[in-house]
Amino acid sequence: MVMRSNLAALVVVVACGPSPTPVEAPRGEAPVSVAAEAPVAEVPVEAATPADDGADAAIATARTALTAQGLPAEWLHGEVQVRAIDERYELRFVPTPATGAPDHVEAFVADGEVGRVWVGASTWAIASGARLRGLEGHARHTHGGDAAEIGDVDFELTLERPTRLRVREVVWLTSPTCEPDFTERARLGAGHLYVPPATRSVPGDEGVELAAGTHRVTVGFPSQPAYYAYCDRFAARVVFDVGGTSMEARAEVMVTRMEPYDRH
Repeated sequence: MVMRSNLAALVVVVACGPSPTPVEAPRGEAPVSVAAEAPVAEVPVEAATPADDGADAAIATARTALTAQGLPAEWLHGEVQVRAIDERYELRFVPTPATGAPDHVEAFVADGEVGRVWVGASTWAIASGARLRGLEGHARHTHGGDAAEIGDVDFELTLERPTRLRVREVVWLTSPTCEPDFTERARLGAGHLYVPPATRSVPGDEGVELAAGTHRVTVGFPSQPAYYAYCDRFAARVVFDVGGTSMEARAEVMVTRMEPYDRH
């Protein structure tokens, strides 16, 4: 399905909504059983039709350049979103879900050249009867002030059958390079697990019983400092036990540095 705006300067191909707002997980002790609001039907991701010849050329240019740089070709096929301003194109590739695939890849194309490239650090994990996706979170701090404190990340988990979900391990990751080339900074144990509509969290290694359907999963852990100086990136890698199957995915937290307000 292709949707276009009425503005000449902007063409959107297969638009998608923003990531859900992060949920602050309450603390608790007792395990809970959680039912999904409703089972979600499987919807195949199809490649979008480019809006015009310029967009077609920009997509082809980006695919050629990015695969030459080492990105897997399969990350650049599937859903494509295009924002066109004059002869410049901002592309957002949404890979078909596969274990280890990022949730998106962005590229800027102008005059037949690829400029800025951004590979999302939130990733997928796929197993029999289960699909797990890291959700992008957001935090901010003041320039010259204290670092942001990150104490939870979110995932979306789709199950085909009732399953018990546990957390095996949370690892805090950082990268100073603008690339998702992360270094392990802290191993944080199993943390806590919270899945709405429960009213409290449970120890991650204790887990929760989940019904078939799609669930938003919050994993809490001891807060970690995140200070954005230049190109710094932050994420948590979480290893889940999904009905006895190990599934590992990352959830990135985008940290913004705010300039202090000067009243004078």
